[in-house]
Amino acid sequence: MSTLCRVLQAFAWLSIIALGLGIAVLAYLATQDVLPEGATVTAGSLEYSAGDRVPLLVYISHIAFMATAAYAGLCLARLFNLFALRRYFSAESVGNMRRFAWLYIGLTVYAGIAKFVTMSASQGDAVTTRAIDLSSWPGVTALLYSFILLVIVHVLDEARRNSDELDDYI
Repeated sequence: MSTLCRVLQAFAWLSIIALGLGIAVLAYLATQDVLPEGATVTAGSLEYSAGDRVPLLVYISHIAFMATAAYAGLCLARLFNLFALRRYFSAESVGNMRRFAWLYIGLTVYAGIAKFVTMSASQGDAVTTRAIDLSSWPGVTALLYSFILLVIVHVLDEARRNSDELDDYI
């Protein structure tokens, strides 16, 4: 079990590093007047390519999303470290699981809003809108898993508290 936890912890750290590099690239692109050759930035249904000006808000929202995902990865890395130390039911483990679940819910909701915000594009007198179809959105499954994880965390936290109370009583 300890080896598996260390491998999972390594993957969590690799994801944090990858997200940090992505943030650095986006921060660099935000300093440019126009996108350099070969660069593409997507925001919802909008796509910006080389030579386009990308609004600063697009960069800020992407960087905030990636920074939140990196923090969620850090919570997982800490959790796997505690599991490797066989501290499965400690307050720290429960706290890291709870933080990860809430961050994952936030990221999923943010991604859903970014994906399904009705985009109106005026083309003369015609206005085209994008339909919202939640049945094909994988975020519904991600939200379900996050809420299940929150229920599990709540049960573990209650069990930990009851154990602490019994230890104090005896």
